[in-house]
Amino acid sequence: MRFFVKYNASGDILSVSAVEVMPADMEHPYSDLQADEQVLEVPTTPELESGDLIQLQNNYRVNANKKQLVKKK
Repeated sequence: MRFFVKYNASGDILSVSAVEVMPADMEHPYSDLQADEQVLEVPTTPELESGDLIQLQNNYRVNANKKQLVKKK
């Protein structure tokens, strides 16, 4: 399973996707990105494997400079 987050320039997570199978020529599952949106593939964790994607969206944001998830304060 691969996990992707779509986020905006402020680092707010807009959407989280879990993808089991994806065509080899696709970078990510989002085809409708706006100019200030990007996608980050995040490492698989037990929380993500359990299907708790909403908690990821509620508790984390993306550090756009480092391109990694950071816990919200």
